[in-house]
Amino acid sequence: MSDTYRADIDGLRAVSIGLVVAYHAGVDTVAGGYVGVDVFFVISGFLITRLLLGELERTGTISLRGFIARRARRLLPLAGVVLSATALAVGVLSAPVDRGRLFDDITSAAVFVANWRFAASATDYSDISVAESPVNHWWSLAVEEQFYVIWPLVILAVVAILRRWRRISVPTGLTIAVATIVAVSLAASIRLTENLGPAAYYVTPLRVWELGLGALLATLLASRPRRELVLSRWVRELLSAGGLVAILVCAGLYDASTPFPGSAAIIPVLATVAVLIAGHSGPTVTGSILSRRAFVRVGQWSYAWYLWHWPAIAVAILLAERYGWAWSSGYVTAGAVIGSLILAAGSYCVIERPIRHAAVLSRRYSPSIAVGAAAVVAPLAVTGIMAATIDHGDDEFVLASGAIAMSPSAAAEDVVDLPGSEDCNATIVESSPGADCIFGDPDGTVEIVVIGDSHAQHWLPALDAIGRRRSWVVHAHTKSACAAIDIPIMNRRLERRYEECATWHDELGPILTSLDVDLVVLVNTHGYARLLIDDDDDEVTDPMDIATRWSAAAEATFTRLLDSTTTVVRLGDTPWSPEDVPGCLSRHPTRPENCSFTRDEHSHRDRMLLDAERAAVARLGLEDRVRFLDPTPIVCPDSLCQSVRGDGTVVYRDSHHLTQTFSRRAADDLAVLLSPVVQARRVG
Repeated sequence: MSDTYRADIDGLRAVSIGLVVAYHAGVDTVAGGYVGVDVFFVISGFLITRLLLGELERTGTISLRGFIARRARRLLPLAGVVLSATALAVGVLSAPVDRGRLFDDITSAAVFVANWRFAASATDYSDISVAESPVNHWWSLAVEEQFYVIWPLVILAVVAILRRWRRISVPTGLTIAVATIVAVSLAASIRLTENLGPAAYYVTPLRVWELGLGALLATLLASRPRRELVLSRWVRELLSAGGLVAILVCAGLYDASTPFPGSAAIIPVLATVAVLIAGHSGPTVTGSILSRRAFVRVGQWSYAWYLWHWPAIAVAILLAERYGWAWSSGYVTAGAVIGSLILAAGSYCVIERPIRHAAVLSRRYSPSIAVGAAAVVAPLAVTGIMAATIDHGDDEFVLASGAIAMSPSAAAEDVVDLPGSEDCNATIVESSPGADCIFGDPDGTVEIVVIGDSHAQHWLPALDAIGRRRSWVVHAHTKSACAAIDIPIMNRRLERRYEECATWHDELGPILTSLDVDLVVLVNTHGYARLLIDDDDDEVTDPMDIATRWSAAAEATFTRLLDSTTTVVRLGDTPWSPEDVPGCLSRHPTRPENCSFTRDEHSHRDRMLLDAERAAVARLGLEDRVRFLDPTPIVCPDSLCQSVRGDGTVVYRDSHHLTQTFSRRAADDLAVLLSPVVQARRVG
C-alpha cells in the first residue's frame, strides 16, 4: 500500500498531545483529556502496520533487524536524553527518602516496562500527583514498545501459516487474524476494567485492541488503494468532522470517575478511525484544517512534547516547593508547559530529526541498534551512579534531647503489622470482613469492636496494647477507603460505585450481632464528603444535600449498631500534615522541627460530617449512648503538631497515617480518652 505522507495525521497528533498536556496541567474543561493517548494508540497501530505491510508487499517478508533499527533510531535517543535529565533533576530536587523509588520508576521507564510497574502498585493514573512520579506518563510508551516487539512477529507468523495453508488469501487471513485479536482484547478490556481497578489502565492486553484497530484499518486498506475507497464528499466530511468532534466531546465529558479504558474507550478510538478513513478517501475541510502548518508542526513535536511535559511540570513543582515561590500553582504549571514545548521543539530539531534521518545510521542496521542500546543504557547509568553516590537522607538523626530518631524510610515503612492484622483490613477489592480478628487480651472482660477505614486501623496497635494491659478483647474490622458510616460512595481508584464497601457493611452486621459487645468504636478519615453519590451514581456536590444524606445514613448506622451494643464511640480524625512527613524529615535531617505544623489549621477537617452525625444522634435522643471523642490532643498536645516526638518517635508514616510505633506508644493517652466511656458502660 502507499506510504504517502498525510499531513492531517500530524495535525491529529497535535490535537491529541494538546488534550493530554492540558489534562496533565489540570485544565478542568478537559478532565477526560487522557483520551488523547488512545488517539495516539490508533495512529501508531495504523502507521506501523501500514509500513510493515508495505515492506511485506515489496519484499515478501519483514526484516526484524530493520524494523528494530528504525524504531530504535526514531524513539530511543530522545527518550534516553529525557530520562537522563529527569534522573538528574530527581536526584537534586526530590525528597531524599523518595529518591530510591523514583530511580526505580525511571529504570522501569528506560526498559519500557513502566506500565507493569504502575499496574502492580495499583497507581491510579487520574489521582497520582505529577511530582510523585515524573515518569508516570511513560506507561503508554511502554505499551507501544511492547506492541512493536510483538506485532511484526505476529504478522510474520500469520503470513507463514496462510502461505502454507493456502485456503484463503494473505490479505483476507491477516484481516481475520487482526480482527480476532482486536475482539479478544476489547472483550477483555470491557470485562476486566472495573474488576482490576487502576491496574486496568496500564495493562498491555487491555490496550492492544486500540493499537490493533488502527492495524486492522491498515490491513483493510492494504489492498485497496485510495482510488478504490471512494466515499462521497458528505460522507467524508461527516466522518472527519464527526470523528474530531467526538474526540473533543469525550475529552470534555469524561473524567476521573469514568471507568477506563473499557467500553468508554470505544468512542474516541472509533472516532480516530473515522478521521483516518476520511483522510484516506479524499480531502475534507477538517483534514485541511488539521493539515495547516501550525497543527502539523506541533504534531511533529508531539513525541518530544509528550516526553518532556510531565517531567517539566514535576520539576517546576519541586522547584516551587523547595524555594518557596509565591506564584500560584497554575502559573507554575503553565510556565512548565510552555517550557516543555520549547524543549520539544529544540530537541526535535537537534536530536530527534537529525538522528532519524542520519545517512550513517540509515544505511546499516547495526549503528541504529547500537545508538538505541546506548540510549537505554544512559539513564540506567545515571540512576545507578546517583543511587550509589547521592544522599538518600535516610540516616538516623539525633534530636536536641539526645534521643535517636527513626530514620525517614523506617517511618515510611512503619505500617500496622500485628500478627493477623493484614487479614483483618479488607483491601478495596475485598467485600467480606476478616474472620477471628481478635487483638488485645483474648480472654478479657471487656469487648470492644473498632470499625472504619485505614484511620481506624492505624489505632489498632494502641488498642491492642490497651487490651493487653486492661483486659480488653479488641475485635478489629476495617476496610480500605470505606467510611464507618454506611452510605453510597464512589471509589476513585476503582472509578465506580464502591459496591465492595456496601457489601462489607452488610456482612459486618451479623458478625456484630453474634458478639457480646461493650463498646463499638467508629473511625474514618475526612474527605468522604467529596465521594458521596446518589442513586444514579452522580456525584453529590451541594453542601446541604451532603449534610442531609450523611446525617440520614448516620442515623441508620447508629441505630443498627446500638442493636448490638449499648454504647458507640465516634472517634474523630487525626490532624493531617501539609506534606509527607518522612519526605520532609529526609530533607531536614538535623532540623525535624521544620516538619511541624499548626494544629488548628490542619485538624477537624471532617467537622461538617461530624456535625451531621451529631444532628442524627440528637434526633434519636441518644446523646448518652453515642459519644463523640476527639483524639487531636493525643497526636498534637500543643498548638504546634510535632512530627517527631521528644523520644525520637516519628508520628506519621506519610501525611496522615500514624506510624505503628507512635500508635503503640500513644496507648496510655487513648486509654485515658476511652476508659471513662467503658467504665460508664459497665456501671450502667
